[in-house]
Amino acid sequence: MRNKKLEDASEVVTQGYLDLKLEEQERKVDDKQVQYHSEVMTRFDKMMKILTEIREEQVVGFHQVEERFENHEVRIQRLEKLQPAA
Repeated sequence: MRNKKLEDASEVVTQGYLDLKLEEQERKVDDKQVQYHSEVMTRFDKMMKILTEIREEQVVGFHQVEERFENHEVRIQRLEKLQPAA
């Protein structure tokens, strides 16, 4: 359809015109790429924040469990003292 229009109008397409159109398309693609990159990086930042929070929670939880096991022997001795031998 586009080629027929050019033929009907007897328009001459010059190298300068093609270069101009190509530059316009390149700018559009570049703008879309920049926008897409920005969106991806924003989502990536959100995911990294969530992962960092999860990691911090794991570290805190690990230390709490570790403290319980460190005091395990002391706790057992206390319980044995409280419970009469059967």
